[in-house]
Amino acid sequence: QTTGLRDYTVTYPYQVKGVTVAEGSANANCTSDPYFGRKISGGWYVSGEGSYIEHVGDWYYLFISYGFFNPDGGYEMRIFRSQNPEGPYVDVRGNTAIQYDRYQMNYGTNAANNCGMKIMGGYQWGFMPEAELAQGHNSLLTDKFGRTLLCYHTKFYYPKDDYREYFHSVRLHQLFQNEDGWLVAAPYEFHNEKVTQSDIASAETISNDEIPGTYQMLRHTYKVDYANKAYQKPTNIVLKASDDDPYSGTMTGYGTGTWKRTPGTDFFELKFFNVTYRGVLCRQTVDYSNIPALCFTCVSSTGDGTDGGTSQLQIWGSKADAKAAIKCTLDSLVIPVSDGMNLTETVSLPTTGKFGATVAWKSSDTKILTNVGVVRASGEVTLNLTISKDGYSYSKDYAILVGDYSAITTLKGENEATQQVLNFCGQRVQQQSGGFCIVNGKKCMIK
Repeated sequence: QTTGLRDYTVTYPYQVKGVTVAEGSANANCTSDPYFGRKISGGWYVSGEGSYIEHVGDWYYLFISYGFFNPDGGYEMRIFRSQNPEGPYVDVRGNTAIQYDRYQMNYGTNAANNCGMKIMGGYQWGFMPEAELAQGHNSLLTDKFGRTLLCYHTKFYYPKDDYREYFHSVRLHQLFQNEDGWLVAAPYEFHNEKVTQSDIASAETISNDEIPGTYQMLRHTYKVDYANKAYQKPTNIVLKASDDDPYSGTMTGYGTGTWKRTPGTDFFELKFFNVTYRGVLCRQTVDYSNIPALCFTCVSSTGDGTDGGTSQLQIWGSKADAKAAIKCTLDSLVIPVSDGMNLTETVSLPTTGKFGATVAWKSSDTKILTNVGVVRASGEVTLNLTISKDGYSYSKDYAILVGDYSAITTLKGENEATQQVLNFCGQRVQQQSGGFCIVNGKKCMIK
């Protein structure tokens, strides 16, 4: 404790699975050695490197990186914990960090042994320019404010540039403990957020009214196909408040379930597919932006395997500010129509929103133009675009003449008294300020 060097006054017996035996009698299963000391993890050639132990709260957490540090190498961080620095260290399922008896592949698609809680895996939020893969070889620190930070390095997946896949970067995420004492990582990089574990456990820093809404959710799964650079993408879920309990509600989207928060705290729980996920609520800033978001991060402590449900699986949720999400979506859309245009062929209308915003199109006459942009007949329609999220929306109408009207004449400022103006149904109308009509027997666009 004073020098950081080994204290040679402490000695270790030769043991196999905790039982003292003659030295050298069973080297493969040795768990205590006079020279090497106490064995706390690994064995039988299973993958594991960059081990790190940090004391947080009431627990000692052991981090180990499995796999190889390449985008297709399956690199990932696993966690075990113990209340004694010498172990035994176990995961959520109670599996020991020590590999006994035989070799078993412990990561990747063909893993026979998934021991160790996986803190995160390869992922790409919708706004990220590339996927983040191969996270590992981490360290941990708790600062003077009581914030626990996970520092690790990662690589990326650039589908069109294999060389850049080998670039790497250092990342920093804040960690929290859930009510079961397991660590969960904040979804976005650390931006000097002020919340601490003490705040989470002792106050409602986030109001119940803020919780309902549309979230993007990421699931960090096991047995990922790393050889093909597989990674997770978000899906949308919607949380709704209960009519009679402000601390709970329902979940729809990726499965049907429920949510609740522990009164007086920011501890949070989701349950879907017969699996309970426990974690915390926290405020963050969305990566690559200045957009605020309400987030949750949880890990499952139960799971029966039904519908992909399993224990010790991490999930992240992000509810970006609604107005910012709508604006970001609008700015990103490539819209193939414009007000007053003549549309002669089917178009592809964009429907993908950003940060959980939804994009919807509605035609005033689907017999002429469908809601997805398919041309079916000739005529005049109004096509409406609506971008919405959590009760906020942006809407715009596009007046479109559908069909081949290459003979249309554009009239400007002609004398109304000399004109016979009809709509496309043949009914006499006053001269319009703008739009499509028939003037003196000619198809016209009046501007």
